[in-house]
Amino acid sequence: MTPPVRRSSLIALLLLPALAACGHVPLSASELHTVARPAFVARIELDAGPRSTVFRDLSSQASRLQGLAPAEGDRRLAAKLAQGATPFEVAERLRIGVVRRLPETTPWTYAVPASEVSGVLQSLLVEEQPQRRPDVRQLERLGADTLIELVVERYGMQGEGGAPGIYVSGRARMTRLNSGATYYARSFSYRMPSSAELPLDPLVIAREPRRFGEALSRLLDQAAAQIAQDLQPGGRSGRDAQRAGTPPSLDDEADSLPRDAGSRPTELPGDALPAP
Repeated sequence: MTPPVRRSSLIALLLLPALAACGHVPLSASELHTVARPAFVARIELDAGPRSTVFRDLSSQASRLQGLAPAEGDRRLAAKLAQGATPFEVAERLRIGVVRRLPETTPWTYAVPASEVSGVLQSLLVEEQPQRRPDVRQLERLGADTLIELVVERYGMQGEGGAPGIYVSGRARMTRLNSGATYYARSFSYRMPSSAELPLDPLVIAREPRRFGEALSRLLDQAAAQIAQDLQPGGRSGRDAQRAGTPPSLDDEADSLPRDAGSRPTELPGDALPAP
């Protein structure tokens, strides 16, 4: 008899990363040893999202729009997704997820405080909008010698694989500020497809955008865990994942995403996707 699959194992399989073709430049222990004062910058690229192609991707979803064109349905859904997570919240979830998973050792204990980074780059003044790449050389005024840049390139909902799903992709890079030399780089791409365990009905999400934000947070936490691991060459242990304030593990979050109560709608309710 085949043993039952644990829920946490099933969810982990759904979140397997698809690494982008441009690959991975690993960080060496010798390069990390030269870093004295790192600074973290997280941002969203212009036009990164949230995007939606789910109604254009899936005819089964488009048929629920009651005559609304799929492209217009996607436009309205994207506007709803934006209510579930602001660009600032998306970038900060990724940054905080990485920082809190790093060990309390040098150079991480000497990282420039986020408030000082924001003050120099004035990023908090445009926190609700994606930003152009800031002048990161300004961080040298704070004594920073190395930049860890976390960039979200795309996020939203799509219908890849025949089912609605939430996705995020981006990149991480560590560079020396005075020379521009790259110490580390990774591209990432994660997708969470709808399933019986994790239903992601676009019409339900349109009515309750927080569901999108909660699911997207899981994907960002997966990206953060991989990046934090990369930044610890030699396998040094990070902080205890259960410490207060640390993003919960995937097992802890297994039941945090709200489930649909009763049957889900089979076609578009009159107010599900009103023009934003």
